[in-house]
Amino acid sequence: MLLDPLIHFCIENNILLPRRGRKSVIFEDGLPALYVEMDSYVAGGFEA
Repeated sequence: MLLDPLIHFCIENNILLPRRGRKSVIFEDGLPALYVEMDSYVAGGFEA
């Protein structure tokens, strides 16, 4: 699995990662990349 080595690479190179983000590996042009998905919400909300 490539996820653990990518996360360790970030830690060893002082690349900040959000703890609560869902992390996965994607491939772009055949190369692996760490993908971090964050929950989004609107602070304060909107009224219609």
